[in-house]
Amino acid sequence: MVSLELSWNSLAGKAKDGTATSFNDVSLQLFQQIPDNYRKTLTLDNGSENSRYCELVDKLMLRVYFAKPYARWERGTNENTNRLLRRFFPKGTDFFNGHRLRACKSCQNPQS
Repeated sequence: MVSLELSWNSLAGKAKDGTATSFNDVSLQLFQQIPDNYRKTLTLDNGSENSRYCELVDKLMLRVYFAKPYARWERGTNENTNRLLRRFFPKGTDFFNGHRLRACKSCQNPQS
């Protein structure tokens, strides 16, 4: 799964496999939904799916950072979103099933 965390929203897409090509294809589709002036940086982990990050840099003009292994705090928004999702959905939940997405969108923020 490819997840982009924005200060006001989250975007997610499903890669067909764990390759760098699939990751980049989904990332490009997601980033194209974001206005150019909001596309500044991307923080990645050191997984093999990120090995072709230079293509994203060239196409999207992003500054890319890599989080240190086991340094969750360097990807804080992502980790916080994962934590919130796990409160309501068990690991392995298929979020790309239309029924689940509608249920997710209709949930209200538990902190409000």
